[in-house]
Amino acid sequence: RLVNSQNFFSPYLTQEDLSRFGRDYIECGKYIEKIFPQLGIRFIALNDGFDTKSSSSTDSIVIPFKNLINDSYSRDISVKIRSHLEVKKRKGQFVGAFAAYGYLKSPDDKNQLVVDDYAAEVVRDIFRWKLEGMSQQEIADRLNADGVLSPSEYKRSLGMKYISGFKSNPQAKWSAVAVGRILKNPLYIGVMAVSY
Repeated sequence: RLVNSQNFFSPYLTQEDLSRFGRDYIECGKYIEKIFPQLGIRFIALNDGFDTKSSSSTDSIVIPFKNLINDSYSRDISVKIRSHLEVKKRKGQFVGAFAAYGYLKSPDDKNQLVVDDYAAEVVRDIFRWKLEGMSQQEIADRLNADGVLSPSEYKRSLGMKYISGFKSNPQAKWSAVAVGRILKNPLYIGVMAVSY
């Protein structure tokens, strides 16, 4: 941002506190002590009462420690969250943002999957057609010809705010890749996959 000071503009960067600026204490220190001064940037951390314009020798000792604590806290929280998710997975609980096509999150327990009757029937058709010898592309073409919404479009039709990196057209269509993802997903044979 720019602040007007006596008819000229000088750049400054304001953060709520040092932890919002960054978690890596080495990188934070490099920016605060070297890069910002070289670029003429004034750094202000409001809650920490730190301002590079009026920093003291005490700040030069305290600020690295604060950055180190923020870095350590961030790593600790990350480990705890990963551990918590692994425990849920081992219990067979679902931890994803969106259920796989053919399932919905239970309205009573977001970590429990329930069968979505409409989409589950499409999944059964896909497996049946594959067993009958159809290729993935032929299955995708048939689904598109029958007007069956692709998984991402189906999620959106249910009111879910789902965004996929696979969408390239105004309306996502079935593709051989989407069919392949369903055919290879162990969830459809009752396996809740756990990554190690």
